[in-house]
Amino acid sequence: MLFSNLSSIPLVFQGLINGVFAQSVCSDDRFSSVRLNNAEIISANANMSDIELPEWPTNEWPTSSSKPITVCKVTVQYTHPGWNDTINTYVWLPVSGWNQRFVGVGGGGWSTGDIEDLGSPVSKGYAAVTTDGGHLLANRQELSWALTSSGNLNWPALQNFAAVSLDDAATLGKAITAAYYGKEPKYSYWNGCSTGGRQGHMMAQRYPTQYNGILAAASAFNWDKFIVSEYWPQAVMHSLGYYPPTCELDAITKALIEACDSLDGVEDGIVSNSDGCDFDPASIAGLTVSCDNPPGTIQVSEKAAEIARLAWRGPQTEDGKFLWLFRQSVNRFASVMGTADADLTDFKKAGGKLISWHGTADELIPYKGSVDYFKRVLKQDPDATDYYRFFEAPGVEHCNGGPGWFPGGAFDALVEWVEEGKAPATLYAETVGSEKMRAVGLCAYPKKITYRGGDTSLASSFGCE
Repeated sequence: MLFSNLSSIPLVFQGLINGVFAQSVCSDDRFSSVRLNNAEIISANANMSDIELPEWPTNEWPTSSSKPITVCKVTVQYTHPGWNDTINTYVWLPVSGWNQRFVGVGGGGWSTGDIEDLGSPVSKGYAAVTTDGGHLLANRQELSWALTSSGNLNWPALQNFAAVSLDDAATLGKAITAAYYGKEPKYSYWNGCSTGGRQGHMMAQRYPTQYNGILAAASAFNWDKFIVSEYWPQAVMHSLGYYPPTCELDAITKALIEACDSLDGVEDGIVSNSDGCDFDPASIAGLTVSCDNPPGTIQVSEKAAEIARLAWRGPQTEDGKFLWLFRQSVNRFASVMGTADADLTDFKKAGGKLISWHGTADELIPYKGSVDYFKRVLKQDPDATDYYRFFEAPGVEHCNGGPGWFPGGAFDALVEWVEEGKAPATLYAETVGSEKMRAVGLCAYPKKITYRGGDTSLASSFGCE
C-alpha cells in the first residue's frame, strides 16, 4: 500500500504542475501576437474564472451538475476597417484535460453567439469559441443594431451576423487555442441550434474547411423567407377578419394528432409520419370544445379551420405562386443570409461531416425547410449521404421540449463519424421530462420510425422503414 501511494505522487505532482502552468499562461501577453486578416485587433484579455454549466446545453441532455469549473477565458475585440464595427470573440479553454478538440458554439434568434453555452463543451475537454457578431447577446430579439438610421440597413452588421464574424471566430478561436496549449487542435467541430443551425450550414456552404464536423439542429434556413413568413398566419386572420382563441386552434391541433398518431403503428400522442398525414381541418368544423379564455364552450368555426389550413400551407397563392412581399425580402437578403446554397462540393472535398435534425413540432421554424434543403442537396449530389445526414425528431419542439424524442447524443455521434468513420443510420433519442421515459432511434431521412412490436418505451421496439 505504501509503495502504491508513493507511485502516484509523480502523477499528482505533474497534475499540479500542469494546473500551475495553465494558470500562468492565461495572461494577456500570451495572446498578444494573435492576428486576423482584414481586421485590426483592439485587445486580447485573459483571466481565470469559475463557471457553472447551463441547465440544458444546446443539442445535449439536460444536466444537473452544479460544481463550478475553472477555465481560462479569453476575449478578443477587433474591428474590420471601414465597417465601423466592434466585435467580441469569446474563447474558453479548459485548464486541464484538453482533448485536442475545438468547437464553435452558435447563437439563437438575432444573437450571433451564446456565451453560457461554452460551459458544456469546456467541461468535457473542448476549447470553445463564440462571437457576439458586433452586437450585444443579452436580447435575442433586439434589432436596433441592424439599422444605421430609420429605414437604412447596416449591411456590414448584417454580414457579420450572417457569416463573416463566424469565420473570424473559427480562425481566432483556433489561434487562441494553439497559443494557449502550444499546438493546433486535432479536430474542429460546430454545434448550434436555430440560428446556430443556420450558422452551421453557412459554415459548410461558405467556409467549408473551418470545421471537420458540424451539428446543425432546427436550422433557420431561408432566413430571407421564413422570418417574414412568420407573419403569414396573422395576415390570414386579418384577411378573414377572424382571430380564433387559443383553445380553438388547440382543438384543431389535437384533432390532427388523433387522426395521424397511429401511422407509425402505435398511439402515443406523437405523429411520426407527418408526410403520410392527410388531415383536413375543415373536417372538425362545428365540433364543440371547452375554453378557459373566454370561459365556456365554442364550436370550431370554418374560418378557424381555414386559418389552420392556410397557415400550414404557407405564404403562397392558391396556384402555388410565391407572394410578392416575400419575394421582395428574398431579392434583398438572400445573398447575405439566405443560407440556402445546396452545393456542398467544397465541404465534401474537405472531408467534412454534417448532421442535422429538426423537431416536427417546432413552433418557431418550419421543419419542412430542413427537409427541403436536404432534398435539394441530394438532387445536387445523389451521394450526399456520405457526408450529410438529416433526421426528423417527431414531437420535439424548437431545439428541445415537447412530448417527442430528443437526440441529446447527436454531437457524440458526429464525433464518432468524423474520427472513426461510423456514419449514423439512426440517432438515439429519448423523451425528456415525461413521467415515463421512452426511447427510439431517429431515422435518417427519408426513412420513418415504425413500431415493430414490444414495449413502446424501448428503442428496440421501433425500426426505420
